[in-house]
Amino acid sequence: MRQIKRIIIHYLGPGSGAHFRTAEEAVAAVRGWHQAQGWRDIGYHWVISQSGDVAPGRPEAEVGAHAYGDNAETLGILCCVGVEDRHVPPDMLDALADLIAERAEEHGIPLDRAHVIGHRDVPGEGGATACPGQLYPMLPQIIERARMASLATVELDGEHLGEALLVDGRSYLPVRALAEALGVSVAWDPTTKTVRLSRFKQR
Repeated sequence: MRQIKRIIIHYLGPGSGAHFRTAEEAVAAVRGWHQAQGWRDIGYHWVISQSGDVAPGRPEAEVGAHAYGDNAETLGILCCVGVEDRHVPPDMLDALADLIAERAEEHGIPLDRAHVIGHRDVPGEGGATACPGQLYPMLPQIIERARMASLATVELDGEHLGEALLVDGRSYLPVRALAEALGVSVAWDPTTKTVRLSRFKQR
């Protein structure tokens, strides 16, 4: 199984993505375009339609063909929006954030701009593109939505403790919230960068 370290976001470019009714229809069309160029399969791993439905493209276990020079350790997500689409549908943005959150959790990818990038962020010749177009300035907002989608609610005996971050199948909750709920005091030592836990003494 290959190691996946980053997610790269793409758009269709020239034309409009609105004429694809479903993501499966878009996958079939793009697969045909790519195979007509001699590729063995569609270059992207996932495709999202304007209505927000998602369809798989090339299997994640296989190296994609979506970002020249940066395919080996990345996933490519294609959004069906083009230069003629002035408005990016909210359903597409929600689906993109959810998919990013899901794939990031699966592969242990941090949800930040260093690991969720636009095609134009690819170094060298591979980044000489306008892709992902109007999605590009929205990436920080999309990543923040993905972070929110990666949170799980934590309760103790029915009492809400806070939100836990889900990463690689594990949940991470701030130490203070959990410790104090369990009757443990928390102190932070900035000099040694140590979290010190102490059980409350019974009176």
